[in-house]
Amino acid sequence: MSKHKPATKSRKRKPSLPRGVYRRTVSGSTSFLVSLGRDEKGKQRWKAFPTVEEAITERLLFEQSKKQEGESLWMLRPEQRADAVAALELLKDYPGETLVAAADFYVRQHLSLSRNKRISELVDRYIAKREKAGVGLATLRNLRCRLKPLKERWGTRLANEVTVADVEAWDADMERKGLSPLSRRHYLNNAGSFYRWAVANKFAFSTPLDPLAVTRPKVRRGTIRFFNVDQCRQILSVFSKHDLGNYAVLGLFCGIRPEETLRLYRHHFKIDGDRIVITLDADTTKGVWRRVIELPRGTPLGDAVWAWLGGNGDLELPEKIVPSLATWRRRFRKIRKELGFPWIKDGMRHTAATFHFALSRDEIATSALLGHTTTTMLRTHYKGLTTEAEAKKFYALRPKSTSNEQHNS
Repeated sequence: MSKHKPATKSRKRKPSLPRGVYRRTVSGSTSFLVSLGRDEKGKQRWKAFPTVEEAITERLLFEQSKKQEGESLWMLRPEQRADAVAALELLKDYPGETLVAAADFYVRQHLSLSRNKRISELVDRYIAKREKAGVGLATLRNLRCRLKPLKERWGTRLANEVTVADVEAWDADMERKGLSPLSRRHYLNNAGSFYRWAVANKFAFSTPLDPLAVTRPKVRRGTIRFFNVDQCRQILSVFSKHDLGNYAVLGLFCGIRPEETLRLYRHHFKIDGDRIVITLDADTTKGVWRRVIELPRGTPLGDAVWAWLGGNGDLELPEKIVPSLATWRRRFRKIRKELGFPWIKDGMRHTAATFHFALSRDEIATSALLGHTTTTMLRTHYKGLTTEAEAKKFYALRPKSTSNEQHNS
């Protein structure tokens, strides 16, 4: 008699799930979790679905995406993969930064620059822009002189290729050649203005001439130099001899700058009652503001200017105070030889400020005469340089004809 094993009840197996899909049962409710790899911080990512079909579909899509990414990676050339590894090495000290962010910054900041213009061409373009803006000939000549080293040293480079170290080497070279701190400062400041223009026009994304990066030479300014009374008498005489007497009067008594006088015409002057009024428009002055100088009779300054410019009660002025820059240069060379003493740069303006304050003791009035908006410059440079007695002698200077008339009367 054969013995049979008792029949057992077969268990129903649950279908196996593909890799990356997991069943989860909580409180009798079943859902399916899909593993979606790790995020940029290394944390596992999960996504839940109510049905197994949806979970499997999501996992298949994920695997297909990973496969494509892997294939794209191996489609890169070996040198491209090496670049990626090197770039990640550069970024390792900056947690959270990615190659995509770095590449995006490079495109926006570097590749957006105009990279087909060399410094030599940019300097010419910058000067042409300033000329079109209406700057004077003297300013343009100074600009060409100050920016010439940029063309000589880095003319074939892109603006973005010049470094702070390059600029520091240039400054050191100027110092070795014996340029004064003031000259070096002028060269660096003009180059700095050029670079600010280059940055604004996307020829460079930063300037290597920022004063915080390249310290400007310290300039130690000495005592202001001015002409004494005897020298002023000689200046007025010799300038008048060469038909530049008006130029000397406006510089010595009114403190008008040489470049401003070169831009003055008769219409800038008028008589208003007992006053001579000189209006220096914004296109005449050094700054952007107009300046008005009023010279009333009965004051030392007013009487002196009246005697030289309006001796017979009317202004005797040519249409243009100085015929031309070329004429001024030619005559000035002769004048310097005849004067018999060294010429002081900006000496006439310094003379006007020094004697005016010595006699008036009025900081505000003297600053207004010079076109200064504060009295700081006056207090720093002009106070205490001469005496009231010398100032009275200065304002007593008169043309020979006027002096003779006063003596005869």
